[in-house]
Amino acid sequence: MNTEKNFIVTLKIAKAGAEYEYQEDKNGHNTDIYRTPNEDSFAFKRKDGARVFVRNRIHTWVASRMYGGIVINYQYLKSSLGFSEADEFVMQFVNKKTVSQE
Repeated sequence: MNTEKNFIVTLKIAKAGAEYEYQEDKNGHNTDIYRTPNEDSFAFKRKDGARVFVRNRIHTWVASRMYGGIVINYQYLKSSLGFSEADEFVMQFVNKKTVSQE
């Protein structure tokens, strides 16, 4: 039995000044906004309790979330789906794949 664990950690540290901002959702959309000088990141909680983080990449959104101990990253066109709809679509696919492999 292999008990060795491998971890990849990417860390971005920046000194926060007046140009950094956190906006908690007060409009009932369940989406918090983290603003930095170079990008805006969004975070929202799904029905399964997972927190999804979404970053802006010019013409696409890049999202990350946890599911069953794995990290799921996905990218999609901004014009195609909203945050929740894209995550729902991806999770339907993931659920089908994980059930079929059991």
